[in-house]
Amino acid sequence: MSTPDIPSDSEQPSVIYSAGPWPRLDLMNDLYSWQQQVQRALQALKYIGRQESATSEPRKVTFQEAMRELYGKSHFSAFIASRTWQHASLDGQTAQEFQKLQQLLNSFEEPDSDELLATDSDWQVILAQVEIVAALL
Repeated sequence: MSTPDIPSDSEQPSVIYSAGPWPRLDLMNDLYSWQQQVQRALQALKYIGRQESATSEPRKVTFQEAMRELYGKSHFSAFIASRTWQHASLDGQTAQEFQKLQQLLNSFEEPDSDELLATDSDWQVILAQVEIVAALL
């Protein structure tokens, strides 16, 4: 498997949420693991303000935790910018859908409380886009 190309600093997208440092080389080399990590982080967005899962100990995921998971631990911006999706046999539509999700997240204003997300129409659009992107992964 070839190593994904890492764009130069000038090619990296500017985002509101910090992408953090580039992921470890071993994570980039293990494309499947990186892809799965991004997918888990995307799924966590659906649980903000609610119990994470029926099988885990009851714990609510906060908006900030979910964003740290997506942009920090999973390096979502780097995943998009590195064009890693090409190495996973995903097509150009995937890149467009990833970029659309990133734009929606960047334009979304963090709520005063996580409970407000349930009735926020912009958040519902984001969750719909998460479903589209997760299905493409």
